[in-house]
Amino acid sequence: MALQGKFTWKGIEIPEAYIVIQNAFCSCFYQTKAELKSEATYNEDGTIKDPAVYEESIEKRLDGKYTASIYKDKASKDADPYSLVDEIKGIYTPKHTSSAKNDVAQAYAALKVTDACKDLADA
Repeated sequence: MALQGKFTWKGIEIPEAYIVIQNAFCSCFYQTKAELKSEATYNEDGTIKDPAVYEESIEKRLDGKYTASIYKDKASKDADPYSLVDEIKGIYTPKHTSSAKNDVAQAYAALKVTDACKDLADA
């Protein structure tokens, strides 16, 4: 998977840029959320009569990050994979369903819709 085409990076136009996802990874976090169900009530003297009631829930959160290498063109990448111009780092929201694609494919899809890469073709 790669993207190819005219690409402007830091003000420099690269006519046949070749961009490849080098790594993609996903982190899974569990977050506890507390939702207020009822407000506290107070006695006339300001002391708490009934404390506030909260309902806790645990939410799963997935965060994805990727790094893509920018090459002058495909021939440069094939001749020397260390000859990259620069790297693009980005984030995406991974899906971990039974029908979801792997993390590299999901990162590639996220890269394709960025403003910098939206006009590039699949290579």
